[in-house]
Amino acid sequence: MSSPIYNWEHADISKPLPKRAVLGGCTTTGEEIYVGRAMSNGFLVPAKIVPSKSYCFVSHNGKEFSVETFEYLVGKERYFEWRPAANGNIVNGAIATGSLGTEQLYIGRACYNGSMEIGKIHPSQKCLFISHEGKEVQMTSYEVLVWTKIEKESKKYEQKKAKAEAKKKKMCKKKSLSSSYSDSDSDWSDCSIS
Repeated sequence: MSSPIYNWEHADISKPLPKRAVLGGCTTTGEEIYVGRAMSNGFLVPAKIVPSKSYCFVSHNGKEFSVETFEYLVGKERYFEWRPAANGNIVNGAIATGSLGTEQLYIGRACYNGSMEIGKIHPSQKCLFISHEGKEVQMTSYEVLVWTKIEKESKKYEQKKAKAEAKKKKMCKKKSLSSSYSDSDSDWSDCSIS
């Protein structure tokens, strides 16, 4: 199984949006919001990127701040999913995107006043913090961004394994029904029948 293949790409406002930037939401006016991260008060934290503004937004201590230096999350869209969670909980595969002190922060999103806003899930605070129109807002119900490539590959592996097992069982049944085989002259060691 391969390891996660997603990257953080440094933003350059003089260039177009990075290919495969991860879209996470939109504003009430329809502007797209992308998943990002940035340094805030000495910590790397999840951020929302609104390309038309040429900077990203983070929240801290009840306020929204704009940051000019940031990174986009980039990767194949089919391997990302938004999964429901609440009260600071995360789900398997959640993408850790920085920290405050020793505590990991994760990417989350929630609908607020008609916008789908991206923010930071702060497990010990039991919420998602989003930035919206100059303020930091706490949300207890939200969605977590999950990297599903390993999960999907694992499912494919399990499906292939189950298919191979079913084929073996079918073969074994044919052998046991055939008059040309007897238990004494058949090699059943490669058949695992449960």
